[in-house]
Amino acid sequence: MQNQMIWIIVIGVMVLSYIIQAMLQSRFNKYSQVPTSNGMTGADIARKMLRDNGITDVEVTSVRGTLTDHYNPQTKTGTALVPVVNFSNKAVQWVLLAGVLLFAVTHSVLWLGVVLFGMSTLFSLVTLPVEINASRRAVAWLESAGITNYETKPMAQDSLKWAAYTYVIAAIGSLATLFYYIGIARSR
Repeated sequence: MQNQMIWIIVIGVMVLSYIIQAMLQSRFNKYSQVPTSNGMTGADIARKMLRDNGITDVEVTSVRGTLTDHYNPQTKTGTALVPVVNFSNKAVQWVLLAGVLLFAVTHSVLWLGVVLFGMSTLFSLVTLPVEINASRRAVAWLESAGITNYETKPMAQDSLKWAAYTYVIAAIGSLATLFYYIGIARSR
């Protein structure tokens, strides 16, 4: 019964993830046709945002296939975990596989894989408030920098809201997957 519930959750997260990604893509396709009042391109706006906020040391990393900077200019929240998460992401699949294959000999390898995946999940949860706040800060900055106006601000808010939802569903998905792996390890 427990495994069925985990599968229901995993499938539910997959469906929600697809819906959120489709909504985000729909918004980007729709709003990319609306020119800015000052003629700036997206790249121009990104450079201006970095320059205006004094951000020069953004390190782009890949976490579970998603490019992200996980950068909080005040605390650099999340960046300290990047090396641990990168190692965990590279090793976790092999450790979990070895754990399943060697379970008759030792339980510790499978549990090591669960712990490694847990590090990735922890990263998702720790950086989630930073990612959500980044969308809020971006909307405020777009308005204060004169890039959005009364017509375009709601479009920016809508797009950035759906972008933030992708981080929420990724964190939920990672947590659901962690529970799935824990369930496998406990049932063996």
